[in-house]
Amino acid sequence: MKIASCVIILSLLICCSSCDQSTAVKQNQSAETAQWDYGRISGYLANVPGIRGMKPWDNPHGQGICIETQHYQVFTTLIDPLMLRQVPSFVESAYQAYQSQVPDLANGTERFKVYLFGDRKGWEQFTREFAGPMSSTYLKIQRGAYALNGACVAYNIGRKQTFSVLGHEGWHQFNQRYFKYRLPSWLDEGVATLFETCQYKQDVFEFRPQDNLMRLGTLRQIMQQGRMIPLTELITLNPGQVLDGYGSDGDAAMAFYAQNYALVRFLREYDYGRRLTNYHNLLLGGLRGNWPIELYLAEMAADRQVPLTVAWNSRVSPQLFSMYIGTDTEVIEAQYQRFCSDIVYHVRLKEEMQPNGKNK
Repeated sequence: MKIASCVIILSLLICCSSCDQSTAVKQNQSAETAQWDYGRISGYLANVPGIRGMKPWDNPHGQGICIETQHYQVFTTLIDPLMLRQVPSFVESAYQAYQSQVPDLANGTERFKVYLFGDRKGWEQFTREFAGPMSSTYLKIQRGAYALNGACVAYNIGRKQTFSVLGHEGWHQFNQRYFKYRLPSWLDEGVATLFETCQYKQDVFEFRPQDNLMRLGTLRQIMQQGRMIPLTELITLNPGQVLDGYGSDGDAAMAFYAQNYALVRFLREYDYGRRLTNYHNLLLGGLRGNWPIELYLAEMAADRQVPLTVAWNSRVSPQLFSMYIGTDTEVIEAQYQRFCSDIVYHVRLKEEMQPNGKNK
């Protein structure tokens, strides 16, 4: 990998680049002004592999189409022909990637529902109705998606970023249906980041977590600044605790996601996968509902109607980490830190580059 190809612009870590934003705005404007034509849209998709059915989707938020694949129903108001042709392959590729985390997972019969809007306006209107009292929380999302009530809800923010958030939230949608136990936050969010970057080849998407420059750039930055969250603290946190800062760190959310991304990769990859079996067993325990934890904690883990609490997460996560990963936290921490250093070695932040583009 050429170092020059790994430059990260720090001001763009949270959102897309200004070019992506401009593209998304133009796409949204086109979506608002173009006339919907089901015959024309369905014609784009006539020979797309993996589509098992199509029908008009008449809804209060604009005319659309429902695309059925083996495992998904995608309700969308998109009119971008390239994205429309790739969405069926993306969701099915994602499904196979999710399933590969727990190889003995049995297939379900009910299709997952994805709502993908061509613009934010339709997404907001749908969210107000779909999320009800919780809609104000989801409407705070600036450029992203969410998984709720078994569905994944997103809007077009540019092809690359739209697929990134669909891949992330699709994992939450997947495990919420199939896993008997909810996962600790570090594990749930860490696994979700594995599906944020992908490459399209011959009608199939290959997920490439090693190319996730947003997470790698953040990881390198916080390592340089000495802002790494200790592993013993990281595994007890949930997103709600870090969204408004953690301790004195106003950017704690970015650190939280980047470190969980690195932690899951560490468990899968470090020392030729020495902890990969432990990682799989931890996930399988959540899938099957047989973690060796106290009964009241297990009941809370199994009841998806009960909101995830800070107390549950902070109590269960260290127990599971000790049971499945190891008790020698100092040794694991040191190995994790070395792994983080290794995976960011070729990443260069903007301020590390000289004016001529060479490394300092």
